[in-house]
Amino acid sequence: ITGTSGSLSHSTTLSLTIPAHNAPSISITAPANNGTFLVGSNITIGVQASATGASVSQVAFLQGAVTLGAVTQAPYTLTWTSVAAGSYQLTAKVTDSLGGTATSTPVNIVVSPPVSISVAPATVTLTANQPQQFTATVNNTSHTNVSWSLPSAGTITPAGLYTAPASIGTQQTVTIT
Repeated sequence: ITGTSGSLSHSTTLSLTIPAHNAPSISITAPANNGTFLVGSNITIGVQASATGASVSQVAFLQGAVTLGAVTQAPYTLTWTSVAAGSYQLTAKVTDSLGGTATSTPVNIVVSPPVSISVAPATVTLTANQPQQFTATVNNTSHTNVSWSLPSAGTITPAGLYTAPASIGTQQTVTIT
């Protein structure tokens, strides 16, 4: 700033320092990366968000490019309800009061139908020493091996071939796991 008054001159230099705006930070705290859930689950997504020199204005929760919802105050959580089967990539995006944004590292989850086991035949009546082949079908998992067990009388092979005992005193139940 320079001014002149008569024959007197005065000069002053003004120096301004404008601090840099740091971007906000955000990370997903739940669910865990590579988490697994059953179809129809309600999945709570939680994040830790902060803004230095500003305040958090909004946290948006995304599944791929789809926004699941947003919140404007802590705690920064959202419950995603009745989730369908599939593999999903979750992220969260924070916006601060100065317009700064940041996106979290992705978290991957898998939502699967429950494991089911069917046995054929479902029921059978046998006579003494009579064999019966049972088959088990395991669905919705890569672990399809089954093991067979009996409470007492008779025998069953690892392949599910049951042979009734020579003498049957009570009704027998075959269990698979």
